[in-house]
Amino acid sequence: LSLAPRETKAAVCVAFGELMFGYDRINPERSIYCTQRVIALAEELQSPKQLQWAWRFLGQFYYQREQYDSAAVCYANAEKWIEEMASGKPTPDRPEGYDKAEIDNVLSSFYANRANLYYDTGDIERTMEDYARAEKIFEKYGWTESRAVLWYNKGEIYKEQEELKKAGEAYEKSLRLGQEAGDSLWMAMPKRGLAEVFMKEGRTTRALRYLQEADAYFSVHQD
Repeated sequence: LSLAPRETKAAVCVAFGELMFGYDRINPERSIYCTQRVIALAEELQSPKQLQWAWRFLGQFYYQREQYDSAAVCYANAEKWIEEMASGKPTPDRPEGYDKAEIDNVLSSFYANRANLYYDTGDIERTMEDYARAEKIFEKYGWTESRAVLWYNKGEIYKEQEELKKAGEAYEKSLRLGQEAGDSLWMAMPKRGLAEVFMKEGRTTRALRYLQEADAYFSVHQD
């Protein structure tokens, strides 16, 4: 492979990328091996997009296994390569550089992933900062469903922190965005969240109404 033309190495890099996802749940050790191969090939190909992708995947891998220090190192590497993408420097596979929409797409996912890490390590302030960064990008491109998910997650955080007023506001925002997107799941999820908030506040009648409305969806979507 070391003597193969660039096009062949690029194709192999993509193939290893698909395999790192494919092995994630059935053979973690193999998944890590494939990720390492992506990183090695992407470094040789000078491809910051592939590098941020692989490092972000590796960060998620360690995050899901609650190896938070390792996840943080991987996210730091991913951020470095995202910054390289955004620098405007030409690369062999992108002599014209990366366009803004492509960079924003990468950044929005990165911020959402890192926010989860910050939350699980107890850094609420940084969690909300990254959510705000992701929200700004989602709003810019009209990604309404992504905004609904983000506001639901914020509601969950506020609820766990016993900030019930903020939790209710976040769930209501998520519900409005879910309705705007016409997404039945992201109408049911915030309704369930609102029901929990109302129960904690002792507003049982409103809680029951939202639970019944959420159940109308969940009862026919058991998965």
